[in-house]
This record gives sequence, C-alpha cells and structure tokens, in this order.
Amino acid sequence: MRVIGPSQAAVFMNLMPLVGIICGIAFLDERFYTSEAVGGALIILGVYLTTQYHLLAYKLSKYLVKRRHHK
Repeated sequence: MRVIGPSQAAVFMNLMPLVGIICGIAFLDERFYTSEAVGGALIILGVYLTTQYHLLAYKLSKYLVKRRHHK
C-alpha cells in the first residue's frame, strides 16, 4: 500500500467477489455459470482500466494529436 497508495489499493477490493467465486468452485464444488464469467471479466477490465488510466490516457492523447496533424 505504501507504493501505490490507499486509493489504488482500494481498487483491488473489487477482486474479492471473483476470489469468492473461484474458491467456491475449487473448494465447495459449486457450478460455474456464464454470468459469473462475464462478471469476472468485467471486474478484471474495471481493475485494469482504473490502474492503467494514466498510461491509457497518454496513449489516447498521442493518438489524437497524431491524427489531428495528418488531416
């Protein structure tokens, strides 16, 4: 938490339901549903976007500036 700060560390709390699903499947012999896969993918996408937003914003701005100069 010292490295990334509390606000970025809090983002990873969103992974707790995904870990619960995985543990339920592995240890409690629960069934795995498509909705859980979609939800898990959305959770991972959300965590990725919130942790990489600076890099993504930088790449997007470079792309938009480059595109504007080519017109």
